[in-house]
Amino acid sequence: MAIKLPGLNCGLCGFRTCSEFQQIILKDDKEAKRCIHLGRVNRGEVKIDDDLSGPDADKLEDSLGREFDFILEPFRDEEGGTLEFIHPLNNDAIKNLKLKKGDVIIGRPLAAGCPVTHCGRIIDIDSSGIIKWSVIGPLVARNKPLVDIGSYAPVVFEGVVKQAKSELKVGMRYNFMPRHCMLQWRHSGLISFVSKAPNGSYKVRIEGIMLG
Repeated sequence: MAIKLPGLNCGLCGFRTCSEFQQIILKDDKEAKRCIHLGRVNRGEVKIDDDLSGPDADKLEDSLGREFDFILEPFRDEEGGTLEFIHPLNNDAIKNLKLKKGDVIIGRPLAAGCPVTHCGRIIDIDSSGIIKWSVIGPLVARNKPLVDIGSYAPVVFEGVVKQAKSELKVGMRYNFMPRHCMLQWRHSGLISFVSKAPNGSYKVRIEGIMLG
C-alpha cells in the first residue's frame, strides 16, 4: 500500500519537499517514520495534498485551517527560504561566539511563539547585532558544523509574493506564510516596502512579525 504524504513541505524529514521525500519512501517505506505529520493525517488533523507541492495561491489556509493573504517565496538567488532579520535575545553571548558571514547557526524564534528550532546561514550582521540570514532547513544542520545562538526575535522577512488576495500596500498588516515554514502556520506582519515587478509579482519587506 502506497504511503501518502501530507504535502506540507515542512522539511523536518530532512528533505525540502514532500515530493523529494516521496521518492525515498518508494525505495524503502520504513523511511516514512521520518514524517511527524503522518499520525496527524491518520487522525484527520491534516488533509492529504495529492500534488505534494504544498500550499498554493488557490489554497491559502495554514495547517490549522486559518486563512492568510499570500505565500512569501524566497528570492530566486537565495540558498534556502526567505530572507530573515533576527535579533538574538542574548547579545553578550553572540559577541562571545564570534559569529561571521557564512556561519551555519540554529536558534528558536521564542519571541514569536514558534516551538521549532530554525537553521540558517548568516548573510550579514549589523552593528546593533541584527543577523541577516537565510533559513536552510534541518538537512544542512545534520551535515555541517553549526553554532546554537539560543532564542531570538524575528524582526523582518523579505521575499517575493507571486499572488495575493488583494493589492499589497505599505503600512497595511497582512497574514502570510513563508513557503518553507515547517509547521505551515500563519504569520502576520506590516509591509514597510513593496515593489511590483513587470511580471506582476511583488518584492516585499515585512516587519512586526507575529504568529497566529
